[in-house]
Amino acid sequence: YELGKLYSDRSDFDIAIEKVTESLQSYYVCKDFDGYLKCLNLLLRMHAEREDFTAIDLIKDKLQDLVLKEKVQLNAKTYYSLALCATYKDQLKTALEYLEKSLALALATDSKEDVCYAINGLAIVYFFLQRYDDALKEIYNLQVFFQVLPMEELELSSRLINGHILRKTKKYDQALEVFWQCYDVLKSQKNIYSYISLLYAMGLTYKDS
Repeated sequence: YELGKLYSDRSDFDIAIEKVTESLQSYYVCKDFDGYLKCLNLLLRMHAEREDFTAIDLIKDKLQDLVLKEKVQLNAKTYYSLALCATYKDQLKTALEYLEKSLALALATDSKEDVCYAINGLAIVYFFLQRYDDALKEIYNLQVFFQVLPMEELELSSRLINGHILRKTKKYDQALEVFWQCYDVLKSQKNIYSYISLLYAMGLTYKDS
């Protein structure tokens, strides 16, 4: 799984999917359903990035089998991953429904990490719905969490959303300031996919301005 995550961060999705699928099968044989869900979540996110909706539907079938046959309850991160997939298909209402479930589960289990993921997902969907004030409120809520719970990946994601909102509202200099801050963070993270996304965001901002 860790090797698959590493290749995913490098944007080598073909190898990453192969490695995570191997891990997925091992977890299932061992009846380790927490690990199994962890693999399915990463696979969902990679297939979403590739816009491979056929593969996403196959994973949804696996999740349904897990619930019906193994009586396993889906966790907050799985609903978050499903929400991201729905966002890529422009099914924003469905994405919000998934995120509401994700947030409810996170709060019920008092998992602050899962709460942060759900809030970040809400900020993303609100951005696509052009509800920028709502998105910024969620980003502010995340900043409060990050003061006591550092989460580099989500901090970077929330900053990128913030930068895109500034771009959309024609505050180009402020947007670029945020993106350059992200650039400094990525020097230590070395996440190639995030780096590509950041360069794209900066390019759009320069183009729009």
